[in-house]
Amino acid sequence: MTESSYTDRLANLNGLIWELGQAYDKPVFEDTYVLSGLLSKFKLAFDLSWKLMKDVLIQRYGIVDWAKGSPREAIEQAAYNGIIEDDARWNEMRLVCNELSHNYNAEFALDCARRVLDDWIPFLQAFGKDINAKVDAWRAQEESSGQGGEEG
Repeated sequence: MTESSYTDRLANLNGLIWELGQAYDKPVFEDTYVLSGLLSKFKLAFDLSWKLMKDVLIQRYGIVDWAKGSPREAIEQAAYNGIIEDDARWNEMRLVCNELSHNYNAEFALDCARRVLDDWIPFLQAFGKDINAKVDAWRAQEESSGQGGEEG
């Protein structure tokens, strides 16, 4: 994998987080189609987030000795390595996303939508800002070390 894979995934995540932020202007609780769209975008944002964590761990940190197909492992490794701080909330989202994939109960969906709007969109937005800042810092560090003409 090249660096572009995590930067491409980050660009996709940034767009999706922006789209999730538009949900506040939509009739989420009056239109089941809008509700299902919100929940689908939330699950996709979670998937992109943990896969981004995985890519960063592999590409930036060189960590390869863990179960890479596991969101739980990626979250644990990302927290351990300082990429994220609140692994408990990430694991809570992971469990809810799993439940949403198997539960077709309308009341559960409405409860999840409330949590997505109240808690998880702002949480994902904060993650987006934080990971973008980290990527920018890594790029700046690479550019400054590359300008020195030393070993590479």
